[in-house]
Amino acid sequence: MPPRRPRRPLPPRRFDHRKPAARKVHPLLLRANQLFSNGKYMEAANLYEKLAKGALDRGLPRAPLLFLQAGKSLLATGRLKRGVVLAQRGLGLLADQNRWRELHQFGYRTVNVLNELGYEKEAQNMEEWLKARLPEKEEAAIREHQAAAPNAKPDFPVNCSACGARVHPDEVVMIDTTTAECSFCGSIIKAR
Repeated sequence: MPPRRPRRPLPPRRFDHRKPAARKVHPLLLRANQLFSNGKYMEAANLYEKLAKGALDRGLPRAPLLFLQAGKSLLATGRLKRGVVLAQRGLGLLADQNRWRELHQFGYRTVNVLNELGYEKEAQNMEEWLKARLPEKEEAAIREHQAAAPNAKPDFPVNCSACGARVHPDEVVMIDTTTAECSFCGSIIKAR
């Protein structure tokens, strides 16, 4: 057997830390976000709910947030009952998964949305539901963390560059002081 030729060493990998890796985004999510941005809330709600059910069936972690977005879309159309049901389903999934910080974050954001739309009674019911679901120990830890965190929010782009979802500083998962993760597709969002 002839001797093996020595392998040439591979060139060092170059990784550009300034550019996050592109994530493949589901076309239905892109379409739903586009419809939502264009004010076509009913069509967006149907797609978000379809995506949420598929994500739930596959055990994906984004299912609760997709149910929440479907509920938010329906609330924007005036379909209060169904919107609240879908929003609570998403929040309930977060509670079942012990994702307390997200439950607090998205739950109180939902309460604010209900208040902004003039649904004070439903907002109060949602707030009571949240208080019953959030363990007191977790609630206290979250409030303590919020008090210790700086009040200034980073200046994020209006939309996620990967999926087109609207970026709300109160609804993103912060990675560090200038970087967040898109709640819908998981892409990295850098502050401007």
